[in-house]
Amino acid sequence: MYKKSLIIIGVILLIAVGLYTYSNNRTVEKEAAISDNMAKSSSVNSIDKIIKKAPPKLVELLKTPSKLPFKVHKAEAELHDIVYRGGKSVTKTTLNDEEKASRDMTRLPYKEVNFEQIFLGDEIKLSILAQPMNVETVYGEPTDIKKIHIKDGSFAEYIDYDFNQHIIWKDRETKMTYLIDITQYDKERKGKFSEQEIAEMIDSFKYIK
Repeated sequence: MYKKSLIIIGVILLIAVGLYTYSNNRTVEKEAAISDNMAKSSSVNSIDKIIKKAPPKLVELLKTPSKLPFKVHKAEAELHDIVYRGGKSVTKTTLNDEEKASRDMTRLPYKEVNFEQIFLGDEIKLSILAQPMNVETVYGEPTDIKKIHIKDGSFAEYIDYDFNQHIIWKDRETKMTYLIDITQYDKERKGKFSEQEIAEMIDSFKYIK
């Protein structure tokens, strides 16, 4: 009877250890998946507050990359009023925090507001500025411009400034223009995107809402 009790206790302990190990492995897998997702996509939750302050029509058109070739540690967003109102510019450079908080940008015409997403990693910063208005860019050296072809048949204009990579892409579906700046802070430029990575990132753009 005593041996039988010991066997039963042993079986219970084995089951308990097995369940703990399985649960722990699932937790590790889940954490790895979260980490992997952060490395490939934006933190949509971190920009929810800013989205709520944007004109609804603009929100309908906004897209964000679901794949990035670096691990994102922090994601931020900003709204920029690009029109002069009341005789002065009301862009982020002239508004203090209190003024920003008091402005209701949801009522502004959506084409007069830009939405910027900022993704920060190890010695790298990716800024994606969404512009609903038509954008005309003039380059000092047009011969430096490369064209990166996207799967939807569109193309992105790309210039490599060594420490900074500048990309302009117009979404055929929404007519939204995205100005993308990738800044590397490491001297060896290890965070520099290849043209293929840029194309894959743009191909991964999905609606935010």
